[in-house]
Amino acid sequence: MKLLMSPASPFVRKVRVLLREANLLDTVEEVEVATAPLNSDASVVAANPLGKIPTLIRTDGPALYDSRVITRFLNDHAGASLYPDARIWDVLTAEATADAIMEAAVAITYESRFRAPEIQMPEW
Repeated sequence: MKLLMSPASPFVRKVRVLLREANLLDTVEEVEVATAPLNSDASVVAANPLGKIPTLIRTDGPALYDSRVITRFLNDHAGASLYPDARIWDVLTAEATADAIMEAAVAITYESRFRAPEIQMPEW
């Protein structure tokens, strides 16, 4: 399998941590790509209609995208226990909270890097 990724993405980092925790580094090749809000890498767009990272290209099925989908798949693939059934709703809620924090950080970064200063909204 191949993980299309950029080390700067917090969503990619979440998947990369799971790869290490579940001992999957020998199974999944990390392929660094360059993406931007209006300019996604062609390999990402070919595998993922959203044109976003992370994207996991599987050898036995269609590509998976969205860090939550990828981490659940890899956890199950490895037989890991990072999503324990006994606490699944607590774990998924914590994951959703963490994802919301990461989405806010990405929005702040995009606001300052990709919007012209005269149309930036510091209040956001």
